[in-house]
Amino acid sequence: MVPRPELRRLGAGYSEERLIEIWERSRSNWHLPQLPRPIIDGSKGGESFPFRNYRIVVDLYMLEKGDRYLENLFDHLIVHYLFCPRSLDAAARLALAALEGLESKDRSQARRMVNIFSDIVVDTFRLERSEEDEEKVLLGWRDLAKQNLSPLDEAVVGFLADLWGVDLPSSDHPESEMLLSVFSWGVRDRSKWPRQCMQTARILES
Repeated sequence: MVPRPELRRLGAGYSEERLIEIWERSRSNWHLPQLPRPIIDGSKGGESFPFRNYRIVVDLYMLEKGDRYLENLFDHLIVHYLFCPRSLDAAARLALAALEGLESKDRSQARRMVNIFSDIVVDTFRLERSEEDEEKVLLGWRDLAKQNLSPLDEAVVGFLADLWGVDLPSSDHPESEMLLSVFSWGVRDRSKWPRQCMQTARILES
């Protein structure tokens, strides 16, 4: 049995106190939402889902990324809770929309499409809010871009480079350009989200 890592030392030079300090800074960035404190998963390599029942789960791999990475992660997940999908009802509507857009009607693929769509919405919303938020958003995506990406992820990163007008790896995948038309409306109109999510799923499945 893995010992509870919330004891004094959490790895990568972290203490529980330091982790909570970063968490509280993220909460203050977003008007102190009433969310439980993060917990530490003892595994390494990102195997656990990072948001379970409104509680954020941090693994040792994330801790090794440093304070700014963790603050970006906390901000990102808090905005999922506050803005997109915000509620279980909204998440269910997006899942149905994604399923409608997929020829395969594969539910696990639909869930992945909802995750991609909501990540785009959340980080676009954050990036537009302030220069500090933009810095943190780009830190996370640039870290992702260094990894061995699937063609789908390459298309998404290339699309975001164009959508945001920032220095991320460009893409010659046609899906990148097609996604630009889907998000030409922006991301703030919730009434458009199901249609945008359906179109996103349809494009990225191709």
